[in-house]
Amino acid sequence: MDLAGKSALVVGAGGLGGPALLVLAGGGVGRIVLVEDDAVETSNLNRQPLFAEADLGARKAAAAAARLRALFPAAAVEARDARFDAASALELVRAADVVIDGSDNFATKFLANDAALRARVPLVHGGVLRTTAQLFTVVPDGIGGCLRCLFEAPPPAGEVPSCSQAGILGPVAGFAGALMGSEALRLLAGERGAYEGRLYTYEARSARAARPRPQAARLRRVRRNAAARGRDRRRVRDDLLAPRRRRVTPSAVVDLRRYACPLTYVKTRIALERLGDGERLEVWLTAGEAVESVPRSAAEEGHRIVSVEPLGAGEGTFRVVVEKHAAGGGLP
Repeated sequence: MDLAGKSALVVGAGGLGGPALLVLAGGGVGRIVLVEDDAVETSNLNRQPLFAEADLGARKAAAAAARLRALFPAAAVEARDARFDAASALELVRAADVVIDGSDNFATKFLANDAALRARVPLVHGGVLRTTAQLFTVVPDGIGGCLRCLFEAPPPAGEVPSCSQAGILGPVAGFAGALMGSEALRLLAGERGAYEGRLYTYEARSARAARPRPQAARLRRVRRNAAARGRDRRRVRDDLLAPRRRRVTPSAVVDLRRYACPLTYVKTRIALERLGDGERLEVWLTAGEAVESVPRSAAEEGHRIVSVEPLGAGEGTFRVVVEKHAAGGGLP
């Protein structure tokens, strides 16, 4: 694929942006614009591959561009030593064919999302904390929605630990950044993004990955074979219900009955992140795929499913109780 006529905007040149930049330059993208306003620090070196000890104190934008040009002399790299803010975001995004969000704070992530939607430019979002990475692709007018569809708004200040407070396993950031770069190449080549409509989550400690199905694909499958899916859904539901009839006292309750997959488990993960190890979360769900996918996804991430049972006497709603385990969890 010839990408010489394509351009990419990368916000951040650190643990996520650095690996993504390497993929873009190596993939032959004609124009790469990187926006970064920080300087290289010792704590960056374990997870930011574009920098070495000789770069300590240097501006990241210039150092990253110099490293990319040395590795890929044909690459046209433009370094912007500035903050990606509301004053410049829309102009920068409109000049690109794809945006990669490798930033490390929620305000910038939501700004990149909003600018990409307004400019109608695809966005590859990534996040990493401790040993967990997440990827999500936003395509305007696509099936998957956007960052605000998943998380609605940035969390209150201080609610989520920063990278310096919680720590990041370096290889996890490299892994996620490389996947983000590969996703951008797919979009630039005119292919559908692998993470459009899917929140891909990787947990390094348990070596588990989860990629919930997009809602549109679920609806197509239901329409194709409604009778068979109905039988399968009841069988799975009955298997889950049989051994778990005793009631438990949860630490928190979330009502997700108005949501559909994959948002049901995304919001379950957000709620689990706020609990301590061993605490229990009660999730209220509408009957259907969510009653299967939420327990299954939670179990795949290392949590324990305590119970799955009807919610009250009415038909069509269920409660799922999940006990949090430290090996599971994820990014809020």
